[in-house]
Amino acid sequence: MNKIKLAISYILIFIISISFISCTKKQQTSESKKDNEPKLVPPIFSEIEQDIISIMNMIDLIPYYEKQIEVKNKKKEERKQIEIIIGQKLTEEMDKNNEQNNNQQNQKNSKDDNKTIEKLIEFKPSTITMKDVLLKSILENEIITKEKNKEIEIPDNIEEKWNEINKKILNLHEKWNDFEPIIIKSNTPEESINSFETTLNKLTINASEYKYMESLLLANKLTSFLPDLIVNFKKKVPVSIYRIKYHIRQIVLDSSNDNFSSAFENLKKIKMYRNNLLQQILEKKMTQQINKLNTSISDLEDAVKIKDMTVIKIKTRVVMKNILDIQDKFLKD
Repeated sequence: MNKIKLAISYILIFIISISFISCTKKQQTSESKKDNEPKLVPPIFSEIEQDIISIMNMIDLIPYYEKQIEVKNKKKEERKQIEIIIGQKLTEEMDKNNEQNNNQQNQKNSKDDNKTIEKLIEFKPSTITMKDVLLKSILENEIITKEKNKEIEIPDNIEEKWNEINKKILNLHEKWNDFEPIIIKSNTPEESINSFETTLNKLTINASEYKYMESLLLANKLTSFLPDLIVNFKKKVPVSIYRIKYHIRQIVLDSSNDNFSSAFENLKKIKMYRNNLLQQILEKKMTQQINKLNTSISDLEDAVKIKDMTVIKIKTRVVMKNILDIQDKFLKD
């Protein structure tokens, strides 16, 4: 009897041991699966994208600032000349009349003259028009920071604005330094990392040398590498959307340089990535959004064909707005 009880005890111990080992293995397998699952795109990625857009926006305004600084300096020079003439006139009147009443009258006249000068020589920045900028009408849809409503202030010299741009680029380097180890850990292709880094360095050099168009092109080129940097992350927004945004801006830049053949190549890329998106968009039941996007792309193609910069800027703005509406839908779901 004791032998039977002992045998039963051994059997129970064996069963319990097997069950424990099985549960442990299942737990380890579950944890292993979790470790192997792709992680969500880190928030710093969006910060980097916004910084690049902000840098493009600042560079895009350089020609406008240059014109306004020129007008501002002319107004200053005119003021100096008028003040000299007024000063001479006042001195002559004071020499003629040394009595107290006349001196008071001269002081009143001087104040009136100063008010007149202020009205004549007052500098007010002109409104930014579509002819003053290339990308602003597109970028203002992309900007989500306070910069969007930032009041325009005209500096005394253009170096001040380039210094602001270079400071922003320095901040971008710092954020890239934070982001790079994360994407290396996720096994992002080394070629993609090197391409971004090389382009960032070129942007830094060209901006430090105050090269407007070169800097604008390089800043936009940076955005072309963004989708490749998050290839191994779990994404709410399909990478094709980031690629389309790059090509929209590039169409404007190519067209401004009369490179319409390249603009058409970028248009083809937009259509290709739009087609890649179709299934995902339809799954989200965004029929209205895709119809608007298709129509706006067709209108943009017509604009590139007639080679008119004003129309191209307007039509690229509409395409960008439509693709951002689709992006917002993905982010909210």
